[in-house]
Amino acid sequence: MLATSMLSVYPDISLLNFRSKYMARFGAVMRFVAHGGLMAVALTCLAGCREQPCTPRQIELRLSRTEWAPYQAKMRGIAARAASRIRTVSEANSDPHAWNDLAVALHENAVLHDAPELLADSLTACDRALSLDAELPESLFNRALVLEKLGLRDAAREAWSAYLTRDSGPWAAEAREHLRNLERRVSFLGQAERADPAGLRTLARSDPSDARSTGSARILGRWGLAMQKSDTREAERQLAIARELGAELARANGDRMLAQAVAAIDATQDRATLAAAHVDYDDGLVAHQSSRPLEAEALLRRSAVAFARGGSPMSYPARFFAANTLFDQGRYDDARRELEGLLANVPAGFGGLRGQLLMQLGALHTVHSNWGEAIRLLDQGTTILERLGEIDNAAYGHRVQAVIYDRTGNPREAWKHRMLTLCSAGRQSDRNLGRVVASITHAALLDRRWRTAASFLNVQIEIAQRSGDDVQLADALLLRAGVRNRLHDSVGARADLAASADASSRSKDLAYRAYGRAAQSFVRAMLTTSSRESIAWLTEAIAFESTRGDRVNLPGLFLQRGRARRNGGDLAGAAADFESGMSEVETHRESLQQGEARWGVYYSAEELFEDAIDLELHRNDATAAFAIAERARARAILDVYGRSPAA
Repeated sequence: MLATSMLSVYPDISLLNFRSKYMARFGAVMRFVAHGGLMAVALTCLAGCREQPCTPRQIELRLSRTEWAPYQAKMRGIAARAASRIRTVSEANSDPHAWNDLAVALHENAVLHDAPELLADSLTACDRALSLDAELPESLFNRALVLEKLGLRDAAREAWSAYLTRDSGPWAAEAREHLRNLERRVSFLGQAERADPAGLRTLARSDPSDARSTGSARILGRWGLAMQKSDTREAERQLAIARELGAELARANGDRMLAQAVAAIDATQDRATLAAAHVDYDDGLVAHQSSRPLEAEALLRRSAVAFARGGSPMSYPARFFAANTLFDQGRYDDARRELEGLLANVPAGFGGLRGQLLMQLGALHTVHSNWGEAIRLLDQGTTILERLGEIDNAAYGHRVQAVIYDRTGNPREAWKHRMLTLCSAGRQSDRNLGRVVASITHAALLDRRWRTAASFLNVQIEIAQRSGDDVQLADALLLRAGVRNRLHDSVGARADLAASADASSRSKDLAYRAYGRAAQSFVRAMLTTSSRESIAWLTEAIAFESTRGDRVNLPGLFLQRGRARRNGGDLAGAAADFESGMSEVETHRESLQQGEARWGVYYSAEELFEDAIDLELHRNDATAAFAIAERARARAILDVYGRSPAA
């Protein structure tokens, strides 16, 4: 469950006060200070841009109080190194221009050093500037450009449009050009409807993901619906589209699922059965994508039975997506068993489905923090799909890997996978994009950067509202309530909690309502000032996560309940909770390969060990405190050097 992740572990820190091990890579480029007063701007090589508007500027974003000049990218390296001399500012700084110029520096170094994680901080600095001056044109321009660089096309479109309502000068021409480049493309389905056979073949080669997915669901679903309405002409038209797409996929990449589905329709004497199956399959996927897993499961299982009876290979993808609804319902072991059985029987020539099966099994292993096996399966699945040219479908595997690498302390690898996902998912605001943005939020929470988390939660909420997804809206609002609480905005936190409960109540799915109640319990525990109430709320959340939720959330929940018990004077109960949390962390680590990657698991749980040590010192038990410290250190050393007889 998204909202119960990450928030549970960390105290407040200032924006951009990165831990030293993270900033070490950029120490020569940008020095962050904990309490800087004013931002020093020393951009000697850019002086020409400020003084002579006709001279091409070397920085793509807008520095404060800078005249417009045409952008010239060829000197970017020099410009970025100069921009890096801008220092950070303290959280208390109220100069929006200082925050705007920090955003510029972060963006330029993100490009120069291929460090997309700095784009997230650039967006945060833009938002901070706009919180101080909502009409600052430089930051409005820069925010739109950073959103575009992150691949968030709908959000960037809205940001450029908002900018153009406030500026009609020479910078506006650039904004209009960006807006033109972000025009919405016609959907695959819309293009297929208007294409001739040659155009359909081109579509299939250029977008194998949509050709297989849309062909087998929406297009054959429309065929089935036309058959049920006795509209023979329309049915044959839709079948002809699917036939052309399936044949071209078989020729181009060897995936024969769609071609065999069409062949089954051509061969059957009972088209009515297959027509009903295709309608149920399409409706089931719509329900699944709309966060209605119980309804989706019923439709997909009914379609799987009908497909099998009609001799169609579509029974395999129907069973695959039915098993995925179990994942969404929290029935992880049932889902794993079904998917493993299905993987062993997938027909030859169904490479795309096999890749998706492997990725989903990898995602299931993340639930139990079995990171090593998850990465292995995700790698296998994405490799198959990318070989087939199904880049959009492979994006799911990259998104899950981004989450894994964030949680195991490898942010650079996480951002590599995240950007691969955004290249695909960023084209439209939907459930998939919301989950990608959620992974950026979680990365910020792992590093205790609350304002960065708040910036991306705002984007998440906009995506959920744009796509009408109440489930993701409820979760994002709930998470923002926790972040606002960290930022000492109790009024905003309580407003978000109420709005989240309202959005959750609109969900018709009982499974998601259960998730919502557990997540709300966690946030209510954060907002209450009563230790007794906090313990009760956290106990409810722990019970849910232990049985029907995601065990990766348990260490943070045990930490928070341990803190609440300590505040209430129950030191023995606090020690027991800290021990439970540490044991969970150690179990999660065992799945990773020996070596450097295993250090990172402590990256997101170090405070659990710190609190446990502090409690033992408070109890005057130095021996127990030392044992906990040695327990963490010794296990980390063994992970790096291996378990040899000499050791």
